[in-house]
Amino acid sequence: MRALVEHFVAPADEPDLRPRGDQAPARVVATVPPAVGLLCGSRRARSAGCALGLHLVRRHRSGAAVVAVWTGEEPRAGAAAGGPAGREARRLVRTLAGREIEAHAAGRVAIAELPAAPDDAAAIAAQVLAVGAAVPTVLVLAGPREDPLDELLASRDLVLVADTGDTLLADVAVTALQHRGVQARRCALPAPQATAMAARGAGLLPAARRGLDAALEGLA
Repeated sequence: MRALVEHFVAPADEPDLRPRGDQAPARVVATVPPAVGLLCGSRRARSAGCALGLHLVRRHRSGAAVVAVWTGEEPRAGAAAGGPAGREARRLVRTLAGREIEAHAAGRVAIAELPAAPDDAAAIAAQVLAVGAAVPTVLVLAGPREDPLDELLASRDLVLVADTGDTLLADVAVTALQHRGVQARRCALPAPQATAMAARGAGLLPAARRGLDAALEGLA
């Protein structure tokens, strides 16, 4: 049977008669963790970012994800409250602390809330995303953007624009990003209860996962 199969599928040129030790090694394709951006309203920026990061952890079988959140306002005191944290997320928080970047962990997500000033936020976000380069990363922007933050956003593999009820506004944002060569699409956020659970380190319900899978379709 093997000889018959080889008769039909073998290349027409002469077979490679080199000893196996001399043959070229099989090609190995590296898997690069996804880098995603999210544009949404400030009220749900942190929880939606956590939900997206948590889903990327599950989708890509990663130990953790890193989420950087910018709302255009200074981080609120007490915003770091979260549930039990995973080992990899805690390690990432310690690494960020070593760079004097304040962050916290909730479940398998390490979260850094960025300062209000766009230039400062962009500089710190670049460091945060670099620390998380080996795991999925999410950059959440929830305020009027300036050039430094737009440049970071343009480096993402995919940017999701949350549809918060004003579909026309979301479509305008998507079109503007696409004109700049950024892969972008509109998406519906999971229910507030689901994203709140994610911000506390809990898992996502199946309905929330299905919605995010649809938004991330085609992302390697």
